[in-house]
Amino acid sequence: MLPTILHKDRIHPFNFYHQNAIYQGVTVAGHLYQHLSSFSAPQRLQAFEKACELSVQGTVLLTVDQAGQYDLWADVRLTDLKPQPVMRLALGLTETQLPV
Repeated sequence: MLPTILHKDRIHPFNFYHQNAIYQGVTVAGHLYQHLSSFSAPQRLQAFEKACELSVQGTVLLTVDQAGQYDLWADVRLTDLKPQPVMRLALGLTETQLPV
């Protein structure tokens, strides 16, 4: 299976919270994707290689913008992947200490 390739203006990224961190995500055709990594224009081949490698495991999306920036997104159900969070939260509270 090959990765889906879309122009960046066709997606609408959003942030979501999971396990004390905030991640970037997008939805395309009913699939929820999480951001894995970004590649510059000179790294285009690496972006395609990584996208093809991951597409064997499941649904993968590769987006590109006018400047040649490539972003790699993978289906959130691919649990063995390690997405980079936008922000880690250190609240200092455990679930039992959270206000009701």
